[in-house]
Amino acid sequence: MIILEIVAVSLVGGFLALDRAAVCQLMLSRPIVAAPIIAIMLGEPVVGLKVGLILELLWIHCLPVGASIPPDETIVSVLVTAITVWSMSFFEGNADAIISLSLIIVIPAAILAQRMDSYIRKRNIRSAHMADRAIEDFDLNKLQRECLKGIKRFYLAYVAIFFIFLSIGTLFIYFLYPILPAFALRGLSVLYYVLPLVGIASVLTMARIKNTLSLFFASFVVFFGLIEVVKWW
Repeated sequence: MIILEIVAVSLVGGFLALDRAAVCQLMLSRPIVAAPIIAIMLGEPVVGLKVGLILELLWIHCLPVGASIPPDETIVSVLVTAITVWSMSFFEGNADAIISLSLIIVIPAAILAQRMDSYIRKRNIRSAHMADRAIEDFDLNKLQRECLKGIKRFYLAYVAIFFIFLSIGTLFIYFLYPILPAFALRGLSVLYYVLPLVGIASVLTMARIKNTLSLFFASFVVFFGLIEVVKWW
């Protein structure tokens, strides 16, 4: 059963990741949107809200604009959400600790996706040149094929990353979580509440807008208010 869910999450996650830069950019790829979508698929919407809130704050200042390619937040959002939901079905553990552990495990996937994105963009340069020629020749069929090639490369790469890391990450937590000592689990639970501070600090160091400090202090209060609401939902 979980294999079918891994395949389903990989396919849907691939479409969400396309929205990051390859197609549309309707903000469906943002953690606050992508994580709840995956969680609803798996029947645990509250987990998606908790993951989305944390990761959105961590990545709020990282946008794939122009040549900038930050570590892939959509990959992390989908992976952490799905792995957390499945791990909670294996163990009656602390969801906060499982979210933190999942995030630590899937960070390499974000770095891999970042490099993959850069590589595919270089591969797509040739398709862009071919599309230009198709426009000059008024060959609309060829133009369509070249555009779809670029999208297909991104989609297949995303699906592959999701499938591999969902499988490995779930197995890793399945064997690791039961043997973690109590102090490690408490530390992971605390980390869940420390991560927003890291996100707020990183945003404040980059902000140069008047009254930004008060704005983000207000965001901090609202964030933890939402965390408490979700916690008791």
